[in-house]
Amino acid sequence: MPAVSRRRVRAAALVAVVPLFAAAACGGDDDRAEPAPDALSDTQLASALLTQPELPAGWQLVGGGQKVGAGEVPQTDRKECQPVLDLVAGRSAKVAPTGQADAGLYLGSEADTGGSHLNLQQYRQGEADKLLDAAERALPSCGTFGVRQADGSLAPASAARTDPPGFGDRATAFTFTLTTDAGPMAIPYTVVRSSSVLLVASTVNEPAKNAPPLPTTIVRSQLDKLAGRQHR
Repeated sequence: MPAVSRRRVRAAALVAVVPLFAAAACGGDDDRAEPAPDALSDTQLASALLTQPELPAGWQLVGGGQKVGAGEVPQTDRKECQPVLDLVAGRSAKVAPTGQADAGLYLGSEADTGGSHLNLQQYRQGEADKLLDAAERALPSCGTFGVRQADGSLAPASAARTDPPGFGDRATAFTFTLTTDAGPMAIPYTVVRSSSVLLVASTVNEPAKNAPPLPTTIVRSQLDKLAGRQHR
């Protein structure tokens, strides 16, 4: 796998983690499910993201990422681990979100910390729960797998379950570790479902760094703001 530069890793605060893989993906969208009755549009999802005045002291909002297309979702050499990689990528290749919004954040100096994300994914009725079901079933057996690159090679990766927060309609948490030429890059993920939306919080660490994950208070504030938009 090509080396990942510090500049590129820090740029993950502005874009989704997908470009780190440079992977060739396949698959298509499954649009058979019914629309969720409380579905939010892209504009409404964007308005549900936290703003700078709503962040704790020291945290800086640095903009959001682009939508993730089906063809940008990296693939794993072990299909049973694909549901975990789908959460890492920001969407499933086979189950299309009907809306996406993303905010990048830094704590303190960007030279010393990883780039964090608050990502909102709107799904059709029942799909968000199914995606979480699949990921939770996969996590216990995905201690080792490979992420397929565009040249056909595999980047070593692993996923380990961590303690999820006790809020939202449902939540899961794990650490995804990707091995790069510069060393392992550990990315903590917290995924919280609010009705038909998945809130995905993550922090992209530089290799050999240990940037703190987004605090539970920020994730909870984001969930509360999202839920408020859903229940209008």
